Amino acid sequence: LRILTRATMPSSGTVINYGRITALIELGLGMNPELSGRENARIGCQIQGLDDPLEQLVSEIYAFSELDNWFDRPVRLYSSGMHMRLAFSIAIVRQPDILIVDEAFAVGDLHFQHKSTDIIQKYRSSGTSLLLVSHDIAAVKRLCDRALLLEGGSILKEGSVVDVADYYFAMITQQEVQSEITVEKTEQGLTRTNSGTGEVVLDKVRLLNSEGRE
Repeated sequence: LRILTRATMPSSGTVINYGRITALIELGLGMNPELSGRENARIGCQIQGLDDPLEQLVSEIYAFSELDNWFDRPVRLYSSGMHMRLAFSIAIVRQPDILIVDEAFAVGDLHFQHKSTDIIQKYRSSGTSLLLVSHDIAAVKRLCDRALLLEGGSILKEGSVVDVADYYFAMITQQEVQSEITVEKTEQGLTRTNSGTGEVVLDKVRLLNSEGRE
């Protein structure tokens, strides 16, 4: 992720991107802990090279972050959740072409997580590409169309979010109990991942009304 955002240069190979990249890959990365949230917001906007009037951008960051009086206090006094509020608010103050997010939703209160999800979905619907790295499968399902499952630096599975999520859960089950993973196609043409020991098999599921009809 550092290479994609050009924070680290690759020792070999090339990264080609089209459009402005905004990233939230480490809480507090690039922030000066001795400066206030407001001062860090100004610097963050300048680093992104945004064209809007600086104080207008800072006012929008202040409003979105909901940090109130903490916005003018040193960042070193912030909790991890407050760090996330400030960093995320700076990152999305203007719609990027590419947004890279790494586990950012693991901190912060539920209200701000939902608020962050809403703005990401709004940007995605109007053209932003999202690269989300997370162990939170629910967040991946909410925000992504495709998924890559990585293990040991290699791609283990790639495809629709549902298929990859099913395979990931099967992997976790396999680690906890002695089980096998099988992938098969259903009659509807969908992919189904099965896992378990095979001692119990669900052969059929029926949903009946109060009169016993399906």
